[in-house]
Amino acid sequence: METYQYRANPGLLCPVAAFDGADDPRVSPVELQAWQMLTQANFALHLFPGGHFYLNTQTQRLLSTIVSYLS
Repeated sequence: METYQYRANPGLLCPVAAFDGADDPRVSPVELQAWQMLTQANFALHLFPGGHFYLNTQTQRLLSTIVSYLS
């Protein structure tokens, strides 16, 4: 991560979905929203109750959301 340098490109042609805990102290919704710039298709941001490890308490909701994208 320390040496990564972003190179602009036209963006992905597929949709992008971002997932996080609403109370995550490490990543803000604004930072996650930046993923939208990487796609020409739809973007969705999903915030679940909890912090950085929301997936430990919101497992079923997270999996249901992922399955809805894959269906």
